[in-house]
Amino acid sequence: MSLSSENIKFIDNYLKNSEVIYYDIRMEMLDHVATAVEQKMQVENLDFYDAFKSYMVVNKKEVLKNIPNDFKILAIGLKNYFLYFFTFKSIVSIIAVFLFFKVMELFFKPEAINYYGSILVFIIILLAFGHYHFKLKSQENRFYSLETSTSITFVFYQSAFILNNSNVFNQQENTLMLIVFISCLVVYCFFHTRELNKVHNSDLYTLLRCT
Repeated sequence: MSLSSENIKFIDNYLKNSEVIYYDIRMEMLDHVATAVEQKMQVENLDFYDAFKSYMVVNKKEVLKNIPNDFKILAIGLKNYFLYFFTFKSIVSIIAVFLFFKVMELFFKPEAINYYGSILVFIIILLAFGHYHFKLKSQENRFYSLETSTSITFVFYQSAFILNNSNVFNQQENTLMLIVFISCLVVYCFFHTRELNKVHNSDLYTLLRCT
């Protein structure tokens, strides 16, 4: 016995209603559940609904235990982001930002650099934060692998407000801190772009667009 498209849709809707909101995780669970239910139908000679009910009564907790919470998403995102710092593109980006500010120091006073640099920080963060909350998070099919990277915008958002409210960015002696912060933002932009391309080039995303 093989499952019909209606059976697959039924399992998918069940997982959605069980708050498996991430498409890539849901597809892995769907494949696991569908295989188990199909085997149960064959071995015990059950129809789909009886086999599904019998399987989920016993295994629902085990199937759903790996649904990630916000803390886990952020932790994995930060870990992957930190590892990305050791890539060639990140190192070149950091050097480029430092050189850019050194050139700026030849033409502008430190106060002006800090002022316009802090504005640049908030522009980048607001664009990233807005992209995450108003586009990615509002999509019907969200990708866990992508949201682990986009969740980092919350860290930048909170950090920038704390530093700005304490006038750290506006102090002449803290130009270096501003440069480091912007370097981290630039690296994050490249990191997020890489994660976005991974999703867009994945088989799951291609399948999603075809459905």
